[in-house]
Amino acid sequence: MREIVMPKSSMTMTEGELVKWVVAEGDEVQAGDPVAEIMTDKVEMEVEAPEDGRMGILVEAGLTVSVGTTIGVILAEGEQVPATDAAMPPDSPAGDDRAGAETSEASPSGPADGPGAEDGRRGSDGRLRASPAARKMARNRSVDLTTLRGSGPKGRITTDDVAAASGPGTHPEPVAPQSDRDGPGGGGQRERPTGVRGAMARRMSAAGSIPQFTLFSDVSFTAAERARRELSMAWGEPLSVTHLIVRAAALALGDHGELNAHWVDGGIERFADVNVGVAMATDAGLIVPVLRGAQKADLKITSRRVGELAQAARLNRLRPDETLGATFTVTNLGAFGIDAFQPVIDPPQVAILSVGRMRGDPGRSVTFGLAADHRAVDGLQGARFLQRLGHLIERPDTELLR
Repeated sequence: MREIVMPKSSMTMTEGELVKWVVAEGDEVQAGDPVAEIMTDKVEMEVEAPEDGRMGILVEAGLTVSVGTTIGVILAEGEQVPATDAAMPPDSPAGDDRAGAETSEASPSGPADGPGAEDGRRGSDGRLRASPAARKMARNRSVDLTTLRGSGPKGRITTDDVAAASGPGTHPEPVAPQSDRDGPGGGGQRERPTGVRGAMARRMSAAGSIPQFTLFSDVSFTAAERARRELSMAWGEPLSVTHLIVRAAALALGDHGELNAHWVDGGIERFADVNVGVAMATDAGLIVPVLRGAQKADLKITSRRVGELAQAARLNRLRPDETLGATFTVTNLGAFGIDAFQPVIDPPQVAILSVGRMRGDPGRSVTFGLAADHRAVDGLQGARFLQRLGHLIERPDTELLR
């Protein structure tokens, strides 16, 4: 038997969401076949079968579990799926529902001829097959799991089975008071963000503890815009404002390494390579692919590589290594008519740059917003970085355009 676990795809990742299974319980799979899609703290990715065998599913799709949690197994001939809880660490989000749930699980010492004994719904240890989420819902709604027939794999009881047994509207889930929802009239809905948006929510929750400050600076793009159009025509391929800014930021970070850093365990970790994360809007939510070694790439290579990352992000084909290791982030909302905005740092990075729209005032100006972690960067360092960035844009020369 070979376990399939929730992988750790980055230094800061502690949990991931099992988005869906792409194979069913009992399916024959071969090593390298995709078996599940998960959402890490950065990107949605596939999990592959580690060897040939038969698929065993331990965690239902839609749950968020800790890194290292066993979500499934590859079974050899004659092997059976283990009891669900045995595969889950006690501190996992799914596993922590076990406390106090044994009364609703029908323990091995219970009556052998009780409900469920005759239809194969119990594991080899006699425990009733039920998802952790189903057990929690059953406790909240006072539903006896032993009276249910599960609709999941091998008769496993799911939250849908518990909801059906408790009756429509009999035991509603807790909701906010009317005054906390949407005012008189009601009709509000509450949902847990999942997928890309769920990952973003978890990362931004961590950002709330950062003592960040933000500096704003207006920069003229008159010369840079002229150069951009000329190069686009000469190359026969598009060169965007974002491409110019990513290139300029990489050069400026080379001169101001204090912003090309992470805050880790109470200390500053600076990097030789400049890895620029470029925030991109997709149908699934905000994705931040990373241009690694950006200080080494000329403008043409920067343009092509950012374009390739954008295409992969739109098609949900980014590899995990293309979303990891950013040392600085650029986020551009200019295309949406936003003049200026305060960005939020993505930890453990210590800085992020926001870009507004190009305005039609004299100078074709754009507002940059630099948010920085005050534990690692002071206001003067941030101002000097913005000054260098503005100089590169307003006076584009061979350094920026080569």
